[in-house]
Amino acid sequence: MSATRLVELPVRQRNTPCCAPVVPARLTGEEVAKHAAQLKAAGDPSRLAMLDLIAQQATPICVCDISARFDQNQPTISHHLRILREAGLVETEKRGLWSYYWATEAGRRLLALLEGLETQPERNES
Repeated sequence: MSATRLVELPVRQRNTPCCAPVVPARLTGEEVAKHAAQLKAAGDPSRLAMLDLIAQQATPICVCDISARFDQNQPTISHHLRILREAGLVETEKRGLWSYYWATEAGRRLLALLEGLETQPERNES
């Protein structure tokens, strides 16, 4: 076993910058809260799959067609869709007995962001 060498760090004084100046954050507190809620809503595997299904449709999709594709009961499907709607990722419209859903621009952007993460080459840090 080799001995661990401790590197002596410089001593900093309180309130003196240690690095380059820090650029302020781009997002406001309100924007951070909104985006965090959207990410939280899409963070559930069922909701993310529902958002993806809804976003792939050329026209609004009936809730009966959404329910048929998931192994969950109707109240659970409605719960997930409500969370997506409250987060601003989908919109809905009642037509007779059925509700129809479509992805909002925010929902489509979130899916595009996730798709972009998949295509990023992995870094091999050695």
